[in-house]
This record gives sequence, C-alpha cells and structure tokens, in this order.
Amino acid sequence: MPLPALDPLGSAASPCTHFAHMVVNKQKQQIHSVHWMPSQRKVVTGSSNGELTVWNGLTFNYENILQGHTSKVTALLFTPDESVLISGDGDGAIRLWEPTFAFIREIEASP
Repeated sequence: MPLPALDPLGSAASPCTHFAHMVVNKQKQQIHSVHWMPSQRKVVTGSSNGELTVWNGLTFNYENILQGHTSKVTALLFTPDESVLISGDGDGAIRLWEPTFAFIREIEASP
C-alpha cells in the first residue's frame, strides 16, 4: 500500500500532520542528516557536499557553515551532555566538533 501524499496543510490521512517551516540551505544541496541541539536551540544539518550547516532553531536562519567532510554527511549526533557533536560521512570518516562547532579531530574508519 503506497503512503498517502504529504499534505502541508495537515491532512489526517497524511503521515506528516503538521507543516512547521521550510528553508533552503545556502548551497541548495540535498540534506542527508539532521540533529537538534536543545540547550542552544540549534539545528545542525549535513548535506551531500560534505557541509554541516548550523541553523537557529527559533528563526531558522543559518548561523554557520562548516566544511568538514569530503563526501555526504550521513550521520549527526550530539553526546548526551552536548559536549561533542559527532558527524559521519559516506566514506566512513568520523569528525568530532565542540559545542561552539570548532573542529576537534577526525577518526578514520578502518577497512
């Protein structure tokens, strides 16, 4: 059974029942990962060109663009205490970032 069409007006038959907000990232790249940082009210997205974009979670304006990966960013996660942002890409590289989004280090995946 196919899924019903997404309806931004919130149709009861739609899996998406509320359309909150839509923005376009600056480079118009596909977004492959999203993570919310509650304490700072920020949203971080990872795109197909390896960039991480930091958004203000209240206004949805972008605040920072980080060039961190050489392939699409497929995973984003903050540690439970939000002291480190972990990002992973399609090539298996994992990067660690401070809450201020300063780069800490990269961990290479082993074959």
